[in-house]
Amino acid sequence: MMKLLTSLVMLWGSTSAYAAGVAAKDVFCNGVLPMDDHPSTELRAGERLEYKLSFSGMYLGRLELAVGALRKVEGQLALPLVGRLRTNSFVSAIRPVEGRYMAMVDPGSLQPFGVRVESQVGDDPRWEKIRFTSNGRRVDISYLYQGQERRRVYTGDHTIVEGLSLLHIARRVPLRPGLTGCQDILSTRRMWRVRAKVLAMETVATPAGPKRAYRVRATMTQRRLRQGKKKPFSVDMDILIGDLPGRPPLAFEMRSTKSQKVSGKADLIRWKRGRRTTAKRSLTGQL
Repeated sequence: MMKLLTSLVMLWGSTSAYAAGVAAKDVFCNGVLPMDDHPSTELRAGERLEYKLSFSGMYLGRLELAVGALRKVEGQLALPLVGRLRTNSFVSAIRPVEGRYMAMVDPGSLQPFGVRVESQVGDDPRWEKIRFTSNGRRVDISYLYQGQERRRVYTGDHTIVEGLSLLHIARRVPLRPGLTGCQDILSTRRMWRVRAKVLAMETVATPAGPKRAYRVRATMTQRRLRQGKKKPFSVDMDILIGDLPGRPPLAFEMRSTKSQKVSGKADLIRWKRGRRTTAKRSLTGQL
């Protein structure tokens, strides 16, 4: 149960990732993310998505994703991407998990400037403050964990992003079965390499009736600063991205690495599209 809750925190904070144009055998991901400029794929301020979380049919809580209104942050025009995770009373009686995650991104490219995280895991309050600098190639992280304030810095040869912004970028990428991709992301204060492939189109049951969706299979593998004998931790997940205006993620399915059976799910139960934004470009800078 605790491993599942840890995975759900990762789902809330990083969800999944998708990029185009890098073969699986390549040793690094180039982070190329071409997006479709068609109005039907536009990310809209005021959008809200609510998911029901479950494990083996047992209800665990809610995951909420939202897009805030455009705002100025230190002279930078930014679009807030928000995530919120809450466990239900049964799970909370064992170990409550609750948190709020907000990424500030460029409204045109959706590249992140910074991230703020506040969470409570049991009796342990946690927070993170993250800045993306050097055109996204440097990430500075200040955080509180188990009562101690700490700091980490990651650098890369190409752009690093965080998972929530990358999920919304994936909604704007022209998907087709067979398309593969790779991207390095920051999640839970660590670097991960995500490899993804669009498997097929299929029909998904939703509260609004059956909808067509792309099944994107992604594997997140932790990247370590030092090589060791221990096998890196990895998480397998399928994302079902709706083939309809706005391309909402209709469901997330977490899979067992060994059996590939679905162990945890997040099913979309409510969706509000939001209103159109007028900003197509913004200045460059940091949060």
